[in-house]
Amino acid sequence: MTRQAGSGGIGMTIEADLVVLTADLDTENALRGLLESPERLAIRQITYDLLRHPMRDNGCRTQSGDHLRRHCDTHSHALVVFDLHGSGHEHRGRDAVESQVMNDLNINGWEDRAEVVVIDPELEAWVWSDSSHVSRILGFGSNVSLKQWLIEQTFLQQGQAKPANPKGALKSVLRHTKTPFSASDFQKLASSIHFYRCTDPTFQKLLATLRAWFPAAPSS
Repeated sequence: MTRQAGSGGIGMTIEADLVVLTADLDTENALRGLLESPERLAIRQITYDLLRHPMRDNGCRTQSGDHLRRHCDTHSHALVVFDLHGSGHEHRGRDAVESQVMNDLNINGWEDRAEVVVIDPELEAWVWSDSSHVSRILGFGSNVSLKQWLIEQTFLQQGQAKPANPKGALKSVLRHTKTPFSASDFQKLASSIHFYRCTDPTFQKLLATLRAWFPAAPSS
């Protein structure tokens, strides 16, 4: 069922609350795992569509506005999520790349209805929250033993919240535990971790954006 937009253009018919453009199946599944549990995000139930750009991270950086233009009249909000690593502008940094894509979205009709989250350096940075679910899914018996192993392998320093090389650490852990891992496991992780334990600033930006756009109904 469609509904009339409350903040869009005159006569605009909105079919869904949110359209999300991602760079790959891993990111798409991670976001699906998050959005399927709105109560854990502290937002209301929303309708959404997940899209993947065929040119992956670089395509999201250079073509998000064009790719999402046709959704301006059918979705209330747009979110673009991709990795800084692989975007082609790693040297410019996350803030500059996010600003570039935001300008592109604004030019193509989204104005104040869109946001960009560039994960620095890549999606695996979100995996490393202080959660026992992460240890279990990655094949370790406990969070303590996983942390100790990462320190022993020099992926993690004492006092660090996450490895400096999140993808390399993930691959090494999976080789060590002989644990199969696929894109669907990003959805499992996103569905099970405790959000307050993930301190990554890009993850926190994502949460803040969703909560601002889709606040949970006040409890009665």
